[in-house]
Amino acid sequence: MSLRQFSIRVPATSANIGPGFDVVGLSLSLFCTLTVSFPLTPPSDTYVAPSITYSGEGAGEVPLDAYKNLTTRVSLYVLRCHTIRRFPSHLKIHVDNEIPFGRGLGSSGAAVIAGVLLEMNLAN
Repeated sequence: MSLRQFSIRVPATSANIGPGFDVVGLSLSLFCTLTVSFPLTPPSDTYVAPSITYSGEGAGEVPLDAYKNLTTRVSLYVLRCHTIRRFPSHLKIHVDNEIPFGRGLGSSGAAVIAGVLLEMNLAN
């Protein structure tokens, strides 16, 4: 069975720096990293929904259902915009998040960008 694997790494960010307000921002060395794998040819004809595991900041707070998780919801939305109705069968996503929630470091923005990058990799 041939497996497709890839990783996505999105940095934390901070904006509103001094007199730059919303114009000046920084990329920080904290990351949200997705490790993704799925078989190119699924082992069975039965569709298996995505599996998400999570470690790091917010591990106990983040939904692990692909239809409720921010990153995978964004990814699925963009996939559907490109007429791809669902995720590949047997998709496995592990998220390792270093970005704290609610601290102004762009954790939600990183999750959204990770979702768009996930879609780009899945659609190709």
